[in-house]
Amino acid sequence: MHGYSSPARLDHKVPMSRFFGLLAVTARVDLMNPLMREIGASVLIGEEVKTARIGHLRQQARAIATEIRELEQSAPMIGRGNLR
Repeated sequence: MHGYSSPARLDHKVPMSRFFGLLAVTARVDLMNPLMREIGASVLIGEEVKTARIGHLRQQARAIATEIRELEQSAPMIGRGNLR
């Protein structure tokens, strides 16, 4: 790691595989989030995934409710009077 962190070696870059290993052994997965934010992403840690899933399900439920309201505006009643 000294070679990667030496100020004299500006051309050295840590490969992602080693970066992931460093995050794992230091238990600092939170360090990944600033890097991910640069590309418009985010890191969810542990149970945060459930919170994100709840938000996604609520968004889907709103979209479904909107579609139902739109269909109700033009959907005919179902009846047996239309049979011949």
